[in-house]
Amino acid sequence: MHIAYNKNFHKIKRENLKKIDDLCRKKRNQIDIQEKWLKNLSNKTLPETVRNILSLGSKFSIPTTKKDIKVDSLIADLEYVLLGVTEDRRDVLRAQATNTITNFTHGNNNRSSSIQKWYKDAKKFLKDNDDLIVLDSDKGGVTVIMNKSEYERKIQSILDSKEFREVPKDPTQTIQNKCNKFITTLCERGYISDQQAKQMKTYNSTCPRIYGNPKVHKPDNPLRPIISSVNSPTSKLAKFVADILKSAYNPNNDYYIMDPFDFANQINDFQLPNNHKIASFDVVNLFGNLDKNNIIKILEKKWEQIQEHANIDKELFLEITLFILENNYCTFRGKFYQQVFGCAMG
Repeated sequence: MHIAYNKNFHKIKRENLKKIDDLCRKKRNQIDIQEKWLKNLSNKTLPETVRNILSLGSKFSIPTTKKDIKVDSLIADLEYVLLGVTEDRRDVLRAQATNTITNFTHGNNNRSSSIQKWYKDAKKFLKDNDDLIVLDSDKGGVTVIMNKSEYERKIQSILDSKEFREVPKDPTQTIQNKCNKFITTLCERGYISDQQAKQMKTYNSTCPRIYGNPKVHKPDNPLRPIISSVNSPTSKLAKFVADILKSAYNPNNDYYIMDPFDFANQINDFQLPNNHKIASFDVVNLFGNLDKNNIIKILEKKWEQIQEHANIDKELFLEITLFILENNYCTFRGKFYQQVFGCAMG
């Protein structure tokens, strides 16, 4: 009886697994790849499999294998993320993460697929051609391939402009200490709790890094500079200020547009009057042209509105905001640069 049951069980299991494989294969064959999703600005020809995988975009999910997982690094990253979670939830999240990692590492998830082959081919090609760089476009969701030398030249030209100046050493530690002093002041004055202060302070900050997204819709494909401030010394203090300003902003005005879908709804069925024309203006370097002194003046002017959402005195709020605006900096090619005019995009 037991033998017959096992025999039928494994037969049904094989049939079901075959159905799943057939469905997965059918789904893979339905992947839509279009040439417009990939822009090759380099001087090299890309193999077909490399073009296929890169055309899917940076947000396309590639099946992860056990070889891709470094458990030690994964646990370290998990512990870092848990620093931003209240202590009473950490053990539960650790247990859930441990269960997920264990199930994955002991499961059967190493099945080969055409996408995995494309992925391996692309990894090998990019490793063998380390003079190329893969980027996201500024608009349109296009993947861009550039010669690394051309990309670095364009980034360097941005850093050599009047908006930036080179500084002799990494200012991260100095800025981190000043941020922590501001957080201590906020805590001592009762504007934040001890727990909030503990979560906001940083002791292992990293220097922000600049990168660029090519504007493939413009001549010569200029770069939009973006400064990644993840784990930077000012990131948590800046979020504290940004949350207050976001709460204080009133979207009920004639100039507010939530997103492109909102804009489309607003102009839907709009009839252009006679003798009128529609003009579209392109803002050049929006964040980079914002003067920090004007920003502070506007905040002072709007303080009565901001104060309703800020448990903090005006002088300290403006001092912290000005400090953040004056300490936009980044690193590139081992050198350090401070943004002396405008705000960082990132």
